[in-house]
Amino acid sequence: MGFDTTAVFWTFFIYALLAVSYFGWGKLFFVMPGLKGFSPDSWPVTFYIWLGWCVTLFLFQIIHFVLPLKFYPVAVVFGIGVLLSAGCLISGWNSSFIKVLLRNPGTVSAIVLVSLILSTWIALRAMLPPIAYDSGLYHLNSVRWINSYPIVPGLGNLHGRLAFNQSFFAYVAALNFHPIFGHGRCIANSFLLILTAATMMELLANAFIQPVHEMQADLFKWVPALFSLPILVYFALFSKGVMSPTPDLTSNLLQVALFSMFVRAIGEFMEKKWMPRSSVFIIGVMAATSITVKLSNLVFSVVLSAIILAAALKSTEARIRETAIMLVPASIIIIVFCCRGLILSGAPLYPSTIGYFHTECSVPVEKVVDEARWVYSWARQPKAHPDNVLGNWNWLGPWMKEMGKNVTEVVFPSVFFLVLCCLNAALFIILKRTKRQYYALLFTLPPMAGLAFWFFTAPDLRFAKALFFLLPVSGIVVFLSIIRDRVKVKTFASIMLVVFVIGNYHIFKKAIKYRMTLEQVSKRGWYDIRPVPLKQLTTESGLLVYKPMKGDQCWDSPLPCTPNFDKNLRLRKPDDLSSGFSVR
Repeated sequence: MGFDTTAVFWTFFIYALLAVSYFGWGKLFFVMPGLKGFSPDSWPVTFYIWLGWCVTLFLFQIIHFVLPLKFYPVAVVFGIGVLLSAGCLISGWNSSFIKVLLRNPGTVSAIVLVSLILSTWIALRAMLPPIAYDSGLYHLNSVRWINSYPIVPGLGNLHGRLAFNQSFFAYVAALNFHPIFGHGRCIANSFLLILTAATMMELLANAFIQPVHEMQADLFKWVPALFSLPILVYFALFSKGVMSPTPDLTSNLLQVALFSMFVRAIGEFMEKKWMPRSSVFIIGVMAATSITVKLSNLVFSVVLSAIILAAALKSTEARIRETAIMLVPASIIIIVFCCRGLILSGAPLYPSTIGYFHTECSVPVEKVVDEARWVYSWARQPKAHPDNVLGNWNWLGPWMKEMGKNVTEVVFPSVFFLVLCCLNAALFIILKRTKRQYYALLFTLPPMAGLAFWFFTAPDLRFAKALFFLLPVSGIVVFLSIIRDRVKVKTFASIMLVVFVIGNYHIFKKAIKYRMTLEQVSKRGWYDIRPVPLKQLTTESGLLVYKPMKGDQCWDSPLPCTPNFDKNLRLRKPDDLSSGFSVR
């Protein structure tokens, strides 16, 4: 099969640039005053890259307050990250890492070869045209606004979806290197998918190299990663987000990465009786960032962070003041996110009216409420009017019937988790319990709490796929922690293999059934985004606005474009789109 080698080369060049730059920004925090005592060398390399991704995403949101995300400010941010990485290399930080690689050249070479093949396939798949409906509805237009102008006050008055304030779009806009590249949507989710897979593989590295030793060591460091790999395979094969600039896939990937980090941190706490401040720091930053990517992550991230914070405060060497300092960056991320929401719509947590503040450019509060009603009702019963859905449980039957059709994503994980709960409860009753096993029960709380919040707000499956997959993973971790010290190593390995096969049977079955998906990759490089026929309408103030001639998808159309034309829409300053929108 032939493919565009030039496109693949540039894609891998950008992947490498991002990894190096993010690593540099991630390492920066461990040479800053006040952050000593982190023991950062014990961290996997990919943890620094995740932290750097969060940092640069935050910086791009700050920059966008005053500048559009065009080539020069983006290049400065990435360039500084590369220089910081070069400084780490010169200082010899990576010497221990290189020794590990040289000690196991065969294993490392095999992993690198397989990784290159899989990464190439993901890169080619990401070049296909976007197919997620919401990408045409508002994702691509959100990115275009960020590339073209600083943050625009009252942008939600043009189109309510443009006020959703998802930080993910700043990430995509930065990767456009506007105006010289324009294919950031092909890089954004595919890079994070590869990074998540690399994180899981790095956490599993010792298990590959010393399997017997790791079976007897702390299983919380690598078991979640092992059982998360099939989840990533599923996303790579079946997620529309690989080729579409949708925050849903990034949201799910953050949940998977955060859960593995969370289990690893609690495992360290159980082993050493103290919680490293570095764990509080990175999990707090990533949890806050995940909320800015998708508000549906709110409860999952808060519960996970609360458990980590409680463990840190329970540590024998805990100092409340120092622990609180570790939460300051996460708090700043949320504050900036809320400020952006206020500017875009007057609602810091749009479409919620919590904290709504009326200004000239605020979206009228009744429109904010209406937007929220449509989001909540559509998730329960698509196409039905909110008046017929909200305030009653009539939607529950059809919704459950629809969810029941999703055997791979909902039914099997849920049933398997319930079976594990019964099995774990029986083992707790029969066997002597330890404090360590009680702590392991905490692993089930974040996905359960996240799903409860999802069910009572916007229970659309695309918002919670990772949470359903993580449910049985959390139960498996509890089960293996109960039996690990009660059976021999070979028996434990056999049991774990059986659980792995059973737990991922639904994913393996679907992957085999739809194996032709492997051939669905681009053979001619980056596909262009399809144009959409537009008509031009004029508001009472004389503002010219584009509107799709058919349907409600603007795709990557010229600005300003909206499917919801409002004759009362006007600019704060005539002929200046950056001045902001308001409605009389």
